[in-house]
Amino acid sequence: MKSPSKSCELDPVSTSMIKQNIDIFVPYITKLVNESLSSGCFPDSLKVSYIRPLIKKPNLDKEIFKNYRPVANLKYLGKVIERVVSSRISDHIHTFNLSDVFQSAYKPFHGTEAALVRVSNDILSAMDNGNLTALVLLDLSAAFDTVDHNILLSRLQNHLGIEDTALAWCKSYLYNRTQHVCIGTAISDPVVLNYSVPQGSVLGPQWFTLYTLPIRDIILKFNLNYHVYADDTQLYITFKSSQENANASIARLEKCIQEIRRWTQQNFLKLNDDKTEFLLFGSRQQLTKVSVPYISIGDARIAPSLKARNLGVIFDSSMTLQPHINNIVRLSSYHIRNIGKIRKYLDKSATEKVIHAFVTSRLDNGNALLYSLPNNQISRLQRLQNTAARIVTLSRKSCSITPILKQLHWLPISQRIIFKLMLIVHKALNGKAPHYISELLQVYTPSRNLRSSSMLLLIEPKSRHSWGDRSFSSAAPRIWNSLPLNLRSCLCTAKFKSLLKTYLMSQVFND
Repeated sequence: MKSPSKSCELDPVSTSMIKQNIDIFVPYITKLVNESLSSGCFPDSLKVSYIRPLIKKPNLDKEIFKNYRPVANLKYLGKVIERVVSSRISDHIHTFNLSDVFQSAYKPFHGTEAALVRVSNDILSAMDNGNLTALVLLDLSAAFDTVDHNILLSRLQNHLGIEDTALAWCKSYLYNRTQHVCIGTAISDPVVLNYSVPQGSVLGPQWFTLYTLPIRDIILKFNLNYHVYADDTQLYITFKSSQENANASIARLEKCIQEIRRWTQQNFLKLNDDKTEFLLFGSRQQLTKVSVPYISIGDARIAPSLKARNLGVIFDSSMTLQPHINNIVRLSSYHIRNIGKIRKYLDKSATEKVIHAFVTSRLDNGNALLYSLPNNQISRLQRLQNTAARIVTLSRKSCSITPILKQLHWLPISQRIIFKLMLIVHKALNGKAPHYISELLQVYTPSRNLRSSSMLLLIEPKSRHSWGDRSFSSAAPRIWNSLPLNLRSCLCTAKFKSLLKTYLMSQVFND
């Protein structure tokens, strides 16, 4: 029932019809799933996929093939079996702690925002201590399409310990897969896939992360910081602002990337030099003390960029996040204008849903990184929310925005940022966040039995500059400790969210 309701053209019955008649279908589906698992065989009829090439971004050239993503449309029943296997593999990985701590893709409680919070925290903390950080964003070219089946099965067997019937099932799932490419009404002849894990499948992304697991060992050998999200790998190193330290750190980065390149070639993967980006973070004063004209990656020399997109958020060399806010304002303004043009055809409920889909989602994406930014930056986002609220309620520009936001029960931007930060803290303290986030927080435990020991407070690290004030490890405990005790002691996430929103609304609207 949790499966997406979209259907594949190969399905004899639509997914929505199966869900509507689930009591009838579920005994037969259960029997087929159990038969597949016990026999170690994935049915050949479920290995067929239709590929409809999707343009990666609307602004890319449609005549260039590499700008398309080959997403596989697979049968519903096949995906159900995949979900069962994926769930069991995930449980096995979690039980025996076999995953990479800094791999955030396709894992419970992990996501792009958690990864960004950790990376930005490390960069801001380094800046607060007067250090520089070099960040390289690596990208694998057509990563899912070149996975070698024999190497992948070796990883599943040697790293996860999958054997016997379970390993036979994995072999059966990978071998003899076929696909058709569909453009318009034209459908190609079937092509047998000797390599790759299907994009659009359930197991494909999970198995790809296992396939690339040895990259972690290479990075650790060079003592670098890193974060991985599917086929996006971030390497970064912090160093003191002197030319000697800069040269040594860049040389270490280059050697690590060179070894990663060799590994990818041996494992039929390829680093995409065109999409590799290099940034140097630090205050303007510290950046003037070093000269890093480029970093060598293969035959390419990558000059440091002033800004780069990182998992949906645009980082800049001074971590002002101004380019990111500029991008939010540009895209949200475009959608607000278009929604305003069709507002007369929509009722209030439909308008609010459209606003949330096209505007609020952008305002909230990565907003945990926006805490303590200058008011003139946050006010730009607030004006967007105010305009959206007026469109929903058909209010004039001259009307006060406070009662409008209160009527809609919308938290203003500053409070939305605090809401997101506190939700991350609550999850971290209750085992629902990645370990790399939880380790940034320390619960205050006094040596003596004091009254404060029962207050569920966090230790507040001291910072030197505004960069440190913005880091998660500093800002989150400070805000958390200011919350009422009934909020800090709430264990249920759903209830905490409700209480937190009520508390923040009362702070804003003086209820």
